Order: sequence, then structure tokens, then C-alpha cells
Amino acid sequence: MSSAMMDALKATNGQTITCKAAVAWEAKKPLDVTDIQVAPPKAGEVRVKIISNALCHTDIYTLDGHDPEGLFPCVLGHEAAAVVESVGDGVTSVAMGDVVIPCYTPECKKHDCIFCQSPKTNLCPSIRSTQGQGLMPDGTSRLSKDGKQIFHFMGCSTFAEYAVIAEISAAKINPGADLDKMCLLGCGVATGWGAVFNNTKVEPGTSVAVFGLGALGLSVIQAAKTAGARRIVGVDINDAKFPLAVEMGATECVNSITCEGGDIKAVLMSTEKWGYDYTFDCTGNVNVMRTALEVAHRGWGESCVIGVAAAGKEISTRPFQLVTGRNWKGTAFGGWKSRTEVPKLVQTVMRGEMPLEPYITHTFKGLENVNASIDALHSGSCLRAVVHISDSGLQTSKLPKLKGNVRVDGGWMKQLSHWSEACNCDMTFSVFLPDQLARNSPPPPVLYYLSGLTCSDENARTKATFAQEAAKVGLAVVFPDTSPRGVNIPTQDDSWDFGSGAGFYVDATTEAWAGHYKMYSYITKELPELISGLF
Repeated sequence: MSSAMMDALKATNGQTITCKAAVAWEAKKPLDVTDIQVAPPKAGEVRVKIISNALCHTDIYTLDGHDPEGLFPCVLGHEAAAVVESVGDGVTSVAMGDVVIPCYTPECKKHDCIFCQSPKTNLCPSIRSTQGQGLMPDGTSRLSKDGKQIFHFMGCSTFAEYAVIAEISAAKINPGADLDKMCLLGCGVATGWGAVFNNTKVEPGTSVAVFGLGALGLSVIQAAKTAGARRIVGVDINDAKFPLAVEMGATECVNSITCEGGDIKAVLMSTEKWGYDYTFDCTGNVNVMRTALEVAHRGWGESCVIGVAAAGKEISTRPFQLVTGRNWKGTAFGGWKSRTEVPKLVQTVMRGEMPLEPYITHTFKGLENVNASIDALHSGSCLRAVVHISDSGLQTSKLPKLKGNVRVDGGWMKQLSHWSEACNCDMTFSVFLPDQLARNSPPPPVLYYLSGLTCSDENARTKATFAQEAAKVGLAVVFPDTSPRGVNIPTQDDSWDFGSGAGFYVDATTEAWAGHYKMYSYITKELPELISGLF
């Protein structure tokens, strides 16, 4: 971060900040972009400068008056990326200048929190009671306008230039991430991914049916494809959504209204005799939830409720559906433990494994355009509208290109290429990333395997059976290429033991070679820094 930005952050430490916010004074009225006061953070709290905010249907659900627990006046917004401006007493996990994603599902990480310690859930209840009351953990608000209290929303309130959140709600992420994209990981897209990876644990070769093809449904499809599902059927009432669903990984799509006989249940069951291994409701419609359950596979099918139903709605089915082996479950924030796992999701996106670009259909600059973003979301053609609120003063990292991502014994073998500043050319490397032993496991230790003459980054991973042993001890293994490639230095390819592929991990000093052959600097500094930021 630039020194000018750090100085700007320091200048407001300990002071009440007057800034712009989009205030919802009452339900069913446009947001009022006005000046409010944001008080300094108290003990265990963090004040953040909001950089980007994506609009989520939950915000609109509350604004439209459908949430019986909705409180007014409030500052909405909960899908954002931000920079820490200041911290309250006792805060140790983040500091001024850190980049964070505010998370409405906190993670206290305390040893006596049975929820944080359990791998089965992410539902930490530490601040649930006050968060539900629109207040900070001490039972008061940090937001006001001319002395009038304004409620917080979902512990975030990110439709503003500044917000105060609990430390346990701040997920610290890679500062080189593109925050206009990463803000999506604060809710919807991350929820869909987690429903697949955490809550149902979709397996390779299975069948999947996804009801509702908005951003949430598409994220389920994207994750199911990554998980290796053999068949993914998307269901919606709007045919215009089908092409993107197929692009994201759906093998086929069905319109539940215009399908044969108008009976979506019969149509789906006609091609999977005993039902689908995994089904997902992404609509919030309780009738669709029932259908999703009842097309789940007899004996073991799982149906996951992701969509938020209207207040007072109840789900129902015949008990026989459950007696015959179907499982009905739900998810909150995809089961992700926010502070531990959201930073890893950011790294996954930065490695090119789970692109976010297809979800962003509308972009707006400036908080004053937040009502236009709401109109876009209401239009039916919008998946996610991102409002860029402030500049971060941070430089976005140049990201590698993912060339391969293959499942091997006990982990994943990934191949990536990137521009090397040290070698002044594209360099390729491979990484074996072992499966985590537990969800709260620390990053694995890393071994750098430096191959010798005539080799490339593919040498060890294609000729050695290292993966099983590395997986047993939880060891990540990095295989750099043995030299720059294709840099057109005279004589570099004349001999097998000199130049391309020679495995000389030194910095060249001879003029012809010094511009590219900086392998010592690359191996000892640049590549380790890249690895630590992406894995």
C-alpha cells in the first residue's frame, strides 16, 4: 500500500468519521445516500474503508420489507471487500492497511466454542444475539446521523464508505487480490461453492440437479463441475439463463414450466430412474424445495436448501421420502469457517481455478449509484452488480495462468505459468497440494524440488511416485522449471548441458544471459513469495 494511503488511514484513527452511506430509513423506499457518522472501533472491533460492494438479494429482501426481523433505519450491504482503517483494543488478527472481507458469519476460534472447534459447522454463535439486533457486540451502534442511531445490518453494513465490524468477522485476504471481484466471496458465490464442497461433498461421477439459475445456482453448477459430477441438470423458468448455465458446467437445462407435460418432477425422473445423487434449491420457493427433495436418489440422495424462503413459509413432504433414504439439509454461507477459509477461497480464485468474472454483469462507480445497482438486480438480467466505492491504494497482483489441475493420490497436481520479473519472461512451475488433514489445519510445509539437466517442471511429477508419500505427511511440493524458455539467446539450445533446461540455479552475469537467467533470484525469492500468496 502506498505511503500516502497509509497516512490517510492514520489521519482518522481514533476519530469519528463523517462519510457517505446509503441509508435505508424505511422499507420499500429508495436508499438515501447521505452523510453519516461512523464512530471509532471499540475493543474487539475493526473499522474498515469499503472498496467494493456487490449487491445480494438478501439486501433487497430486507429493503422490500419481507424480513420480519429487518430493522430501520439501517445501512444495508454485506458482500464487500475492504481495507482496515483502524482497530480497537485487543485486536491482534488484523492491522491498519490489511485487506479483509467482512463476513456475516463470524468465527471466534475460541477453544471453548464447540461450533468453531467442530468440523461439522460454521455457525459460531458468539455475537449472534447482538448482530440480530442490529448492534455491535457491546449492544450499541457505531453508526448515526446527527445523533440519531442507525442500525447495523448482518454485522457488516457495507453500503457505506466506512463500516465497523467485529474482529471475528474480518477475514484477512491476499492484498494483491482484485477487490472488485473478491467482494463476491462475502456471500452468494461462496455459499453455492460451499454447499457443494462442504455441506454435501459432491463426489466424482455423480448426478446433480440445480433449481434456480441465478448467481447462487450458477455457483453450485460451477462447483459441481469442479467436483467431477458426471451430469448436472439446471432447472429454471427462464430459458435465457440456460446458455450461461451450460457455459458454467451444466450438461443440460430444463424449463420447469414449458417442459413436457409441465411436470418437472416426471421429466427429471425419466432420465435418472432412482433420482439424483445431489439436488440443490437456489430459489427460496418452498414448493421447489419439496420437488428438489423428491427427485433426490432413493436410498442416499441429498437435497440442500440454499435459497432463503419468505417469512413464515414452511416446508413439507411425506415422511416416506425420508424413510426411504433421502436426506434434507441446508446451508449458511456454504459451511465456510469465515476467517480460516475465505482467505483460501481468494487464493483459489487468484490461481484461476474458480473464475468470478461470469457473475459480474453490471458495474457501477461511486456509492451514489447504489440505487441504480438495485434497479439492475430487479431487472432480471443481473447476476451480480458491483459498486466500486473507493480506491484501495493497492496494486493488483499479476496472476498466473492455470495450465493444469489434476487429481492425484492424496491431493492435487497443479501446473501454472506466470510472468517472472526476475527472469523477464514467462516461467512455468508445478505444485502438488496435499489434501488437508482437517479444516483448521495450517498451510502445509513446502519442499522445492530442483530438477537437473534436460528436465522441466514436469519431470518429478511424471516420473516419480512421490504423491502418496507427500500426502501421508501433508507436504506440498513445488517443481520449478529448470531454466527460462524461448528467450532467444544465441547458443542457448546448442547443447544439452548448457542453456535451456540445464538446471543451473544461479544468476548469470554475462551480458547475453544476465537479462533472463536469474534463476537463483527466481528460486529463492520470487517464486516462494508467489507460492506463499497463492497457496
